[in-house]
Amino acid sequence: MIRGDLIINYFFQVLYFSICSRRALPYANDCALTGLAGVVPQGRHLINRRLQPTDRQLKTRYILFFVLVLIAGMHFSTTVVAQVENGVSESGVSNSAPKNFVVPQAANVISEPEIFYSSPKTYKIANIEIVGLADHYDPETIISLSRLYKGMELKIPGEEITRAIKQLYKNGLFADISISVDKIVGNEAYLSISMKERQKLSEIKYTGFKKSEISKLKDRINPIPGSQVTDNMLNNMKNIVEKFLKEKGFYNTSIRILKRDDHEKANYVIIDVIAERKSKMRIKEIVINGTKGVKPSVLKRSMKKTKEKSLINIFRSTKYLESNYEDDKNKLLDKYNEKGYRDAMILSDSVVQVSPKRLKVYINVDEGHKYYFNNITWVGNTIYDTEFLSRVLNIKKGDVYNKKYFDDRLQNDENDAVNKLYVNNGYLFFRAIPTEMAVGRDSINVDIRIIEGPQATINRVIIR
Repeated sequence: MIRGDLIINYFFQVLYFSICSRRALPYANDCALTGLAGVVPQGRHLINRRLQPTDRQLKTRYILFFVLVLIAGMHFSTTVVAQVENGVSESGVSNSAPKNFVVPQAANVISEPEIFYSSPKTYKIANIEIVGLADHYDPETIISLSRLYKGMELKIPGEEITRAIKQLYKNGLFADISISVDKIVGNEAYLSISMKERQKLSEIKYTGFKKSEISKLKDRINPIPGSQVTDNMLNNMKNIVEKFLKEKGFYNTSIRILKRDDHEKANYVIIDVIAERKSKMRIKEIVINGTKGVKPSVLKRSMKKTKEKSLINIFRSTKYLESNYEDDKNKLLDKYNEKGYRDAMILSDSVVQVSPKRLKVYINVDEGHKYYFNNITWVGNTIYDTEFLSRVLNIKKGDVYNKKYFDDRLQNDENDAVNKLYVNNGYLFFRAIPTEMAVGRDSINVDIRIIEGPQATINRVIIR
């Protein structure tokens, strides 16, 4: 029987010497045949032949070389098959088993269950594992926040899982929350809650602001270092900065809120607030629609700090500030009231940008009816009679209703208002309460209730 392992050994010797040098072929041939003498008895007569090989001999030796390769390959495949059939591993340990042997497995265990939303099933929670948090968080506390517990029956997938995730997000401490099923044993489910701790605020740095502006922004934003950084915090921060810059007239502004890791503190971030502001917006034109009884030019003049670009306003600022604009809309209505339009209102208004530096303001008004004073009556007056008070008030029946003038004559005029008449006479606790009532389409009745109070006297004067 031919021994394949020896053939393989001498095959490598022949290969080595064949590659190294053609002059070494006779020696390589003799070495190979010497080894083969104990394997192939018919090759003994070749031993000790050390003649210079001819081309024919070389061909013969090459043929012998390939034959040896073929025999070695057959021996290797036969050995592997035999080892597999005998159940022997590469380490020499038997891995065979009886033909009827079955590897035992737990019944009804699904290690990687497939969840189908179209067909939810009811399971009992066997265990809940928390994944992704640091050791300083108590897993039982996290589980209680989710409102899930061992032994709870729930549908998977179902609303209970969704509510648990919402509850954890509502806490504001965690991000990237997900709940998965690790395995299912019978009707019991093993859940895993995966989450990350939200990053914490280290500090806020401002770029594109003056020192005075940074100080004011800090008072408005005022975040606490170490607090959780949430999307709501970042959005609120951006809105505050936008409003702050609009108040200063900067509307073409790019605001970026960026987060970067603080390399000195683990899980802490530095927030960069970057503002790229352009030129302030100025008003090109104010368009007031719906005016009939009052000229638009009169209404525009009543707006003290919101001015359009014109020759009249050549020395006035036409810068648009939202806060000033809101105040001036009230002044516009006050002007209507002075002209008798008690029910005047602003139906709508808009600010439209027409160029990179200019905008237009559109205001739509409803004037309503023009009103007039009808009857003015006094109630509760004892110190001064009605006729005298009416002369001091200086408003007659048929006069155009003017709310500002009425308030000045009753309370605000520093010289001769009705209020001053009483106060100067010692009635320091005097009050006048007017009540207006519309009569018909265009008339206003006014009832003025007087509470005179006691007259104050000087008790003692102390000079120090």
